[in-house]
Amino acid sequence: MSNTNQDFGLDVTYIKQAMKDWDVPGLSIAVVKDGQVVFADGFGLLKKGDGRPVNRRSIFTIGSCTKAFTTVAMAILAREKKISFDDPVQKYVPEFSLADAAVGRALTIKDVVTHQSGVEDGAITNLPSRTLQEAMRHVAGLQATRPHRGGFSYNNTLLAVLALVVEKVSGMSWEDFLQSRILRPLGMKDSFGSVKASARRRNRAVPHHMPRNRKRPAIMKVKSLDYLASSAALQSSIDDMANWLKFQLGTIGREILDKSDLDEMHREHLQVEPNAFTLMMHPGSTRHGYGMTWFVRDYGGAHLVQHGGYVDGFTSFCVMGPAQGFGVVVLTNMHNSLLPFALAYRVIDAYLAQPQVDWSAYFLQKRADHRNKVSPHNEENEALQRLEEEEALKACLASEGGDLETCRAKTRRRKPGKPGRSRKPGQHGKAKKSGRSSKTGKPAKSRKPGKRRKS
Repeated sequence: MSNTNQDFGLDVTYIKQAMKDWDVPGLSIAVVKDGQVVFADGFGLLKKGDGRPVNRRSIFTIGSCTKAFTTVAMAILAREKKISFDDPVQKYVPEFSLADAAVGRALTIKDVVTHQSGVEDGAITNLPSRTLQEAMRHVAGLQATRPHRGGFSYNNTLLAVLALVVEKVSGMSWEDFLQSRILRPLGMKDSFGSVKASARRRNRAVPHHMPRNRKRPAIMKVKSLDYLASSAALQSSIDDMANWLKFQLGTIGREILDKSDLDEMHREHLQVEPNAFTLMMHPGSTRHGYGMTWFVRDYGGAHLVQHGGYVDGFTSFCVMGPAQGFGVVVLTNMHNSLLPFALAYRVIDAYLAQPQVDWSAYFLQKRADHRNKVSPHNEENEALQRLEEEEALKACLASEGGDLETCRAKTRRRKPGKPGRSRKPGQHGKAKKSGRSSKTGKPAKSRKPGKRRKS
């Protein structure tokens, strides 16, 4: 296949320049149209500095793009009459509960995959848990932010609980069910349900981030999310994800699900009130909603179906125009990057005959204007701080006899500074050139998109 194809809005030169502008070590991208892969390739490195290139079989963590696989698993079981999407979660996982016991009893599988529990658990990498059981106890202690079925309340942990439903009903582990019923039938031979399952594969991307006051990406120490496997831990390659797009668009895998099942997942089940970040990310869209583990929106006269994946050290994005028969997926080994969206939007514009926009420049400018709101691209190593806090919590639980609330209160009072350096609570040190004033917290004077500081 050609490395340069203006028909879908991208060429290798644009991709490589954008990677340089965004400091992304490695990336892979695939474009599917009418059941064919029209472009797929890898760029950059698996690990900064070691020379191993990213290729089409390189494995990345896809984060919350995992969630759609879980909904497909539910649909398979529903098709076999083993469950119903209207079944309460407690029917299969009796130990599951919420702070409002009545809502916990009433919460259905459909409520989970459409995020209508009313309970939000925050960013997935901030969850103070290391096992699914701990995560369930954490969610059980959270107060609702809105009524049950009263709107959109994103919750990562609840999607992970559905793995227990799969195991209870099928008699198989989540990993075995995923492999035998979804991945292998779709020819996704480089995909795994957890980091642990892919650990022996050498062709794996390494997580990176951009530490504060650094001009080069660094390897990011991350917490394993395998305990939330059915929510955010799937490992996959761009070749495999191209097959996933073809399946979602109804051109392969009809033995797994009917296209009507997929259409039900892709339609809007509830409207989502956009916040400032959403509006910035999706200019030109006037309606935002959610399907079944897919965000949906209008753009250029089309109905788009999409989901991003944000976990420590990796960012991914998957988007489709089902009526137009196209899909794009971008995988990167950089923490919280907007580059996957920039590249995908170029393809969307091309297929929807929209004016060509330099989306990389657009997002670079937005990041410069709102660095403290849009992307912690140059934040200190948040993951290391979280790991320190979690280790302190674990030690406290051992000494306090498992009293979770007491230990949370103690560890919250700790104000960890930079790893390896102790500071008094509230002390931040002298201001440095970091792209933000340490006194005001406001962004420093922005640069033109793509223009780099002198080193």
